[in-house]
Amino acid sequence: MSNDSDTPPQPPAETPPIAQDSAPSEEPVQTDAAPPVANEPEPAPVIETGPLNPNGMKILIVTIGSRGDVSPAGALAVECMCQGAKSVAVATHGAFKSILPEEIEFFDLGVSVDESLYETPDGRAVIEAGGFSKSSAIKKFATPILENMIDQLANAVQTFKPECIVLFTGAIMIASPVLDRYPTLSVSWCHLLPYSVTAEHAPPTGYGDGQIYFSMGAQLKWTLNMTARYELYKPAVDTKRAAWGLPPIETSPLATSDNCLKIMAYSPSLCPRPTDWDQENIHIVGSLMQKAIQDVGEYKPPLELNTPLGLGRGATETNPVIFTFGSTLASLTHAEQTKLLSAAVRVGCDLGVGAIIFTKGATSDEFGGRNHALIDDSTRDLIMADPKVVLFDGEVPHSWLFRRAGAVVCHGGVGTVYTALACKCPVLVSPVAEEADHAWWAGCLERQGLGKLVQTARSHKSGKALADTLRSVLPGGTDAQALKTRISEFSDSMRATDPAQAAAKLVIDRTQSTAAKVGKNRFELFPRELIFDATGPNASSVTPKHFRLKHEAAVYR
Repeated sequence: MSNDSDTPPQPPAETPPIAQDSAPSEEPVQTDAAPPVANEPEPAPVIETGPLNPNGMKILIVTIGSRGDVSPAGALAVECMCQGAKSVAVATHGAFKSILPEEIEFFDLGVSVDESLYETPDGRAVIEAGGFSKSSAIKKFATPILENMIDQLANAVQTFKPECIVLFTGAIMIASPVLDRYPTLSVSWCHLLPYSVTAEHAPPTGYGDGQIYFSMGAQLKWTLNMTARYELYKPAVDTKRAAWGLPPIETSPLATSDNCLKIMAYSPSLCPRPTDWDQENIHIVGSLMQKAIQDVGEYKPPLELNTPLGLGRGATETNPVIFTFGSTLASLTHAEQTKLLSAAVRVGCDLGVGAIIFTKGATSDEFGGRNHALIDDSTRDLIMADPKVVLFDGEVPHSWLFRRAGAVVCHGGVGTVYTALACKCPVLVSPVAEEADHAWWAGCLERQGLGKLVQTARSHKSGKALADTLRSVLPGGTDAQALKTRISEFSDSMRATDPAQAAAKLVIDRTQSTAAKVGKNRFELFPRELIFDATGPNASSVTPKHFRLKHEAAVYR
């Protein structure tokens, strides 16, 4: 396949590149950026656009945040390969390289803000400080980390030279300095929650369950939310834009998408599509991790979980309650963690059905097993007397564990919620972060009859209210049968679709369309047999099925 032209010449160094959403102009773009001073980094070179890859489409997928943000990106990367893209890369934090398949090229964006904030002494000091200055302290702490991410993203784009870049929500916030230096890229967005302006509900972060009572209020909330979310990223973005000769941007990138493809990776059965969304550019496909939520078969849990699960010689299998708050547990102060975990222990002992309480991320110097440094004095006697209630600082595949659970109490992360529903397990959400999407998904669960919202993680005291709610959803409870029926219907409907495949096709089709608009040849898409046949040129050593399963078995925990 030939290209229409050679690599286009680059603009002179003193002329800022054309922004992606701007029309070409004969006049030089004026900026308010101050001239660089001696201690500023030298401006990075303009990224070469280069000719389109004659051997097939190259797609770069970018995501930042937690494991729950990275796993869906890996699933999309796998499916893009299966749909004919010749080369796919994922750019994210180095800590998550091991959960991505070897066949997917990897670019390290450095540590995440959460990892540094929650797992370093300086970061923990910011968390424990509290008070009105906490927000400013977090921003100051995060800025150099975000600046490094932008540098690493620029390096990934220049090294990989993709024709298409897919940005997950967090990555959208930091990408503008790079995109404005690479204006011919086909750009698509992927959200794991309904993050696009509508008059029919409030933003899914920062406004509880998202319900509204008049449309003007929704518009105001969207404006405030986008501005507030961007505040954490703006200092780093503006610094890199100035260093690279680009003007600052005052508006959140999330508000300036124009005709960008937006993939919404959640189920419309959980959150129906607003009627005022753009039909051409916004597509709801379902959870990208849907195929990965599967029983891992021969998995053997750690020995300390045998008693609450009723496993082992002569034991009768039981269905304990699972308490898991993911990485958000680390966002609580030590006092808040102690109060939450102590309440969970009291609830587990009160119910008498067994409980596994995940403590990973808590700040005690001692972790795991039956360690009691994480709970208050009044609950230590309770857990000593009940071997079916276990504090556990480890990892177990959720897709294995939730199938054996009576109920799941979680923070409301979308990955945990979807896995519980796919495993036909009742979900109770106890939101941890008010600024996150936890309460939103809890509201969706309640509106669809799939779960319940309980007290926030910071407000649990005795645990009595939580125990009462759990009794209502466990076998024999007043809501148990109706909930079981509704969850089973939802789970079966999830299995009937292939969201990752749908998302990959959307990305590839949009990239083809963008190439045609800029006068380039359409890309050759490679059949699966060529990509995965071990005897073919540039072939992988595994089949599409093995390629997927290797990825799915590794990532979803």
